Amino acid sequence: MEKIMVLGGGINQIPLLKKAKNCGYYVVLCDYLTECPGRKEADIHYYVSTYDYDKVKKVAIEESVDGVVTNSEPVLHIVSRLTDELKLPSVPLETMELFLNKDKMRELLTPKGLSDIAYKTCYTKEEALDFYSIQEKKLIMKPIDNSASRGVFSINSETDIENYFAETMRQNRRQSKILLEEYISGEEFTADGICINGKHTTLAISKKKHYSYNENVADELFFSYYDEYYDYDEIRNYNDSIVHATGLPFGMTHSEYKYN
Repeated sequence: MEKIMVLGGGINQIPLLKKAKNCGYYVVLCDYLTECPGRKEADIHYYVSTYDYDKVKKVAIEESVDGVVTNSEPVLHIVSRLTDELKLPSVPLETMELFLNKDKMRELLTPKGLSDIAYKTCYTKEEALDFYSIQEKKLIMKPIDNSASRGVFSINSETDIENYFAETMRQNRRQSKILLEEYISGEEFTADGICINGKHTTLAISKKKHYSYNENVADELFFSYYDEYYDYDEIRNYNDSIVHATGLPFGMTHSEYKYN
């Protein structure tokens, strides 16, 4: 029986754990919590932190696993590093970092003509203030490697940078820098897809609505196959082009766009 190691036993991992079992795998779970929700779905549970690379690697070798997977975004780089090193089916770490680091994605897309907004990676508040003084227009400030709009702020003045820079920096997972970029007005969308053997297909598009008190956080996602005003085929083609540009060999994707 082939073995698959799942990093993380939280509630969002349960569908993944169940699917692995249904596919006939022997499931090796790593999670430091003795009573994590997913422990009952696994064949064996190692009380190991998913952030502890050396211990996770030791388990993978001892169990002779055939693959490593997770639904936990904070440890995707652990999965890539481990599968690279053990010569298992892998999204290479260099490719994975494009999806986990906002500045690396900008650096990839801009020279290819797939993004043309002004942006700057800033290590200090002074760099951020300098970039704002040059742009003199609304910006958006983000941590380099977090998700779910944590630490994301609209910037309308130098005072906003003074007030929010430390919080944005604090929300980084592994980095010590932030991204400042031109604020794009317009309708916002998500695009979800799947990549198999290097070919990406966009499967679902949603239109977002946002909280009245926070323009950067959505309170509604409306999924449909087409829209009377927006060209969803254009969004599909654009999203597929971007994923192909990254060289992603396989995996599920989630992207966000603004239509200006």
